[in-house]
Amino acid sequence: MKSMILGVWIGLLCVALLCIGAGKGGGGGAKGAAPTPPTPTVPDAQQKVEDASTAVTKARDALNAVVGPLRKAFEATPEYSDASKAFKDAQVKYDAAKAAALVKVQSSPDYAAAAEAKHVAEQAKEAVAKDEGATMEQKTAALNAVMEQGKAVSKLETDALAADADFHDAKQKMVDAKAAMDKLMAGFEATIKDKPEWQAAKAAVDTAEADVKKAKDDLVAAQQADAQAAADYQTQLAAWQKSGGGGGGGPKMPKVSK
Repeated sequence: MKSMILGVWIGLLCVALLCIGAGKGGGGGAKGAAPTPPTPTVPDAQQKVEDASTAVTKARDALNAVVGPLRKAFEATPEYSDASKAFKDAQVKYDAAKAAALVKVQSSPDYAAAAEAKHVAEQAKEAVAKDEGATMEQKTAALNAVMEQGKAVSKLETDALAADADFHDAKQKMVDAKAAMDKLMAGFEATIKDKPEWQAAKAAVDTAEADVKKAKDDLVAAQQADAQAAADYQTQLAAWQKSGGGGGGGPKMPKVSK
């Protein structure tokens, strides 16, 4: 965007200089000075967006530098360490219970039939994909068949898990362990908000983010203003050329992209 805008303005300036030169030596008789090309504001506005974005990154890094050591110290406390271990143990038991439940259903005749049907559908899809004469409808139908057979297999697995008491028990224990750990972390996050160093760092982040929003809004306004200024300049230059200022036949103005 920046290079395009600069290119347009350089083009406008060159045209103006050519027209002035033609007016001086072209025999048409200049009537007043050529209009002055407007100065683009987009480059400065774009730079402000980039500067504001950099400031946000630095402010967030500063906030993380405050929170990081505090979080590390909290996670090392016996209470949180125990809660974290309990959650990890619950995850292991959950995975084991899930695997055991799936082994049961995967050894059933219904599952074997559904898995075979899916395999056949996948082979048919691959054959259609290799067939240069296959139509799009045939390819779509083959793909849909694979998806439908896949749903049948997934439903058998889902139903098996829903009916397995050991799996449900392991899942609930994992959920409870995660909730206990999250509650402790929420308490920690609430306490650090009372610390002056956190408040100062967070305020800096909020200010930097607000500055980015304003800079982006200003950039949009600058783009609109530059486009309007370029259009006005074209009108003024055309009028100046028509009045004889351009020697009666200066080069045409380039169009400005909006």
